Amino acid sequence: MRRALLLLSLLAIQTACLHAEPLTAGPEVSEKGAYRVTLSCQFIPPVLNRFQDCNLHFAPIRAGKAIPDGIAVAARVPGLGRLMPTSPRARGPLENGNYRIEGLKFDMAGRWRLRLDIGAGASHDRVDFEIDVK
Repeated sequence: MRRALLLLSLLAIQTACLHAEPLTAGPEVSEKGAYRVTLSCQFIPPVLNRFQDCNLHFAPIRAGKAIPDGIAVAARVPGLGRLMPTSPRARGPLENGNYRIEGLKFDMAGRWRLRLDIGAGASHDRVDFEIDVK
């Protein structure tokens, strides 16, 4: 009986994950107006307590602007000051201005702010994405 309940629970979780739609947010323009950034994640709404696979695409707005050479990722719940329990990181640059975010794991429902601090040589910029987790 326990085994049947466990199998049914796993099947329900798998079915919910298979029917989740990909999240695409943006494009958002960075604070200094240097980049147009698009965020694409595996699931919407994000699945609580599961690692989320996300990609970033950076498109320079100004001619001659370099693709970022480093991105710091932070996620928090605004107003609560609650930080994500993991330490997400951006890997890249990959080809064509793309990066991969690893380590995103939302552990509570609510509105989260994903902040990307962008480094390109000596210049710095920032872009935020608001993500509703249910």
